[in-house]
Amino acid sequence: MIRHLLILIIALAAGLGSLVAAASTAQRRDVDLRGYVNPLATTELPFRVPRPGVNVELTQYGDEELDEQLGRMAAAGFTWVRQSFRWDEIEPAPGEYDWQRWDVIVEAVARHPELELVAVLVNAPAWAVDRRDSAIIPATPPDDPRYFGDFARNLAARYGDRIDVYQIWDEPNLTTGWGGREPRAADYLALLRAGYHAIHSADADATVIAAGLAPTTEQGPLNISDWRYLEDLYALGAADSMDAVAGKPYGFDASPDERLVDEGTLNFSRFVRLREIMVAHGDGDKALWASHWGWNSLPDDWAGKPSIWGSVSATGQIEYTLAALNRAEREWPWLGGMILHHWQPDAPPDDPVWGFALLDPDGNPKPLLEALAAREQRGASNGHFPAANAHARYTGVWTFGPLGADIGWIQDSRFEFTFEGSDVGLLLREDDYVAYLYPTVDGQPANALPKDANGNAYIVLTSGSLSPEFNLVPVATGLDSGAHTLSVVADRGSDRWALAGFAVSDGDLAEPYERQIRLALVSAAVSGLAAAVFAMALHLRRPLRP
Repeated sequence: MIRHLLILIIALAAGLGSLVAAASTAQRRDVDLRGYVNPLATTELPFRVPRPGVNVELTQYGDEELDEQLGRMAAAGFTWVRQSFRWDEIEPAPGEYDWQRWDVIVEAVARHPELELVAVLVNAPAWAVDRRDSAIIPATPPDDPRYFGDFARNLAARYGDRIDVYQIWDEPNLTTGWGGREPRAADYLALLRAGYHAIHSADADATVIAAGLAPTTEQGPLNISDWRYLEDLYALGAADSMDAVAGKPYGFDASPDERLVDEGTLNFSRFVRLREIMVAHGDGDKALWASHWGWNSLPDDWAGKPSIWGSVSATGQIEYTLAALNRAEREWPWLGGMILHHWQPDAPPDDPVWGFALLDPDGNPKPLLEALAAREQRGASNGHFPAANAHARYTGVWTFGPLGADIGWIQDSRFEFTFEGSDVGLLLREDDYVAYLYPTVDGQPANALPKDANGNAYIVLTSGSLSPEFNLVPVATGLDSGAHTLSVVADRGSDRWALAGFAVSDGDLAEPYERQIRLALVSAAVSGLAAAVFAMALHLRRPLRP
């Protein structure tokens, strides 16, 4: 009797322990993987763009040095060069434009095909601001957003064939980013909306990014939390006036692997909350750009102004920066450009912004730049890619457009897609029509698909509902890490724009946690069953009352 009771207690304790372990693992999963998305688990992701970028001030260089510096940026592996286009310098008087300096910059970048400009439109000229306001300082917005719209339209009309990405203002959630005025989301939205529609009227294919929001825990009135400010923008209807959102995931003093996402904490992981706000407002298919990021590192004998971004050692700066790049690559397929701060500031020598610089004031590379240049660049990995991309090759007759790729009318239209990862899928438009795709990976039938009588893996493009559907179809999973080639032969399907894009993943990061949770729940169930058996045995062994 006592032995059975003891076993019952042990079984109950084991079951309870297993349930606690399952709950603990689930909690650890939610903390460790907050912000993570498996690209093969959703269609709600933006298409990947090249990640590496750097903030620049190209106006400080003469023509020859400008070309030299741009060449160094390209050699270091950067794609995006984020340059401010200052309205007050370009249009010093109403309707009078001075494009000379900016023409030189745009033409110089165009000579380096590896590089692309992100044009940041900032700083209203004095004539666009009420002259009774004596506090006209850089970043002051115009009194009438229509003035800004005219400027943005003219800039896009002039450079639209060479600039694809524009950003409207910078840090409007701070007083310093809003000309010394109290920042209000409604005021910025008026400016954003004017710029967005003006740019698209001149350059329909442009990407217009909202201003990079400064990370701050303040709640106003002088500075407003980046989280709250973005919430306010969405509440005011900003979703239809931006193609992407931007934040500034500085690391401050913390490691990029610190997972705390908290309103009162400034760290790299804070950026995740901006993405969550976007998803909550139905904007999960837009990219979130990092318009500034990095760790500040000042020398031990620094005698200049203190850093507002914290400071780490030079070694720590390198380790944290590389770790952040790896984390973003593995966990954040929703990320747009990741634009490091800064190439070489045009700033006084006592300005702590030099703690971010990749070049010292004399133009010599710092160790961080050398580490970035040595970092291996991956191919297509962890994300969604449009049908037309640098890693895809097509043969036969294909047509390309905003919807993706349309299968040609001839037989055996084919494509290949080279990727790095363990899983790959296709983003497909299926409908009430008959057509087939026959995929292989590295010459073998794709392992996640059914096979026909001849052993060929295949996809039927007829939708299950016989109505238009947009689906992500896993093609192969569990591949060895490294580079692979997906080859697909199309059989019919023209005029259907079946192929929208590709999805690549290194595997589901949540799976190890899920496995532990399943084991713990099975253990709890077994313990519960054992407890029930011994409880029944105890009940049967109880003496009957006379």
